[in-house]
Amino acid sequence: MKQNIWRTTCCTTVAIMALAMMGRVILTDAGPPPPTKWLVGIATAPRFGIALAQGYGQQGAEPIGESVERIVPAATIRSHVNAAFGSNACSMGAPLCQLQLADCGVDLVWANVPDRDAIELLLIGKVEFAVVGSNLSDHDTSAGLQSTVLGAELWSLIVAEDCPLTSLTSQQVRLALTGQLRDWRDLGLPFGPLRVIAITDHGVCERAAGALMPGDALLESAPQVADDQDVVNQVLTAPGSLGLVRASTVEEGAKVRLLRIDGTLPTTKEFAFGRYRASSPLVVATRGPAQGAALQYIEAARKAPAARGFSPLQ
Repeated sequence: MKQNIWRTTCCTTVAIMALAMMGRVILTDAGPPPPTKWLVGIATAPRFGIALAQGYGQQGAEPIGESVERIVPAATIRSHVNAAFGSNACSMGAPLCQLQLADCGVDLVWANVPDRDAIELLLIGKVEFAVVGSNLSDHDTSAGLQSTVLGAELWSLIVAEDCPLTSLTSQQVRLALTGQLRDWRDLGLPFGPLRVIAITDHGVCERAAGALMPGDALLESAPQVADDQDVVNQVLTAPGSLGLVRASTVEEGAKVRLLRIDGTLPTTKEFAFGRYRASSPLVVATRGPAQGAALQYIEAARKAPAARGFSPLQ
């Protein structure tokens, strides 16, 4: 009798183990197993003072019903991928800086750091990819990094539509934005003093200066306003104004003109062909060609809503 009971118990145990190995567990009214929680290991990158995740999570089991046999899927395992988002990139593409890959079985663990630190984390292998607000340097590309451009802020100067000016050279833009060109008569126009209008945000001004006049800073005495729309309003109401805006914020029918720079209009098409250079690109940097989570992120980012002032590439 005892031997039969022992055999029955062994057979039952083996059957349960076999089902578990197949990814299925039978639950009855004997009571649920102890719940488990998501387990995430944290590793710190001391040089940059940030926390990066490593390891996996395990999903807890559901409670059972009364005297009913239920079959529950085995615990779901999700991978954690470290990625870095540069501060300039976050300012440019705010909706993208916490983007997750919910349907891909991947949890992105973001390190929000200065753009250069994001690239350094990628170079030393602490993150799988980095999103930054500038092109890669020759040093970065020689180290094996590659970039995928998601889009850009396209910087433009605007005038009221009744102004006959249609184009400026890069040198004229530099002179105007640094305060060395102070009068419209220097451009052959009888309008008197020239006044540059820009956005107050320091990060925006830095990116604009880096794109339009590398090595120089925007004129500190330039009147500054809250956003691109305020720049448009000032250009329309203050005679002699030259406005600095992101081209995508100027709506059709705004009664202002986007000036060509070196003969080229600030459009996404011209940027994509490399002809419009007054831009701040949003770049996904990877070691070698983008693949895995980096490629999934790029695909998701191209479907996500664009931040104001950002011109996405499709």
